[in-house]
Amino acid sequence: MPWLADHRVQGLTILPGSLYVELARLVEHELCGRAPQIARNLSFDRPIILPRQEITVHATVR
Repeated sequence: MPWLADHRVQGLTILPGSLYVELARLVEHELCGRAPQIARNLSFDRPIILPRQEITVHATVR
């Protein structure tokens, strides 16, 4: 995936922060049935390192 070329840290490919935000917006829409609100005070505690094989990601939104 060429768009991940800029998301390499110490030789590892990490999930872009914008994807975390989009996941949170989708979860809010699915759970609350409304258009997503503006996100503030975001923090990314642990990067998701993308291996070569398929992975499953679980997200918690508070």
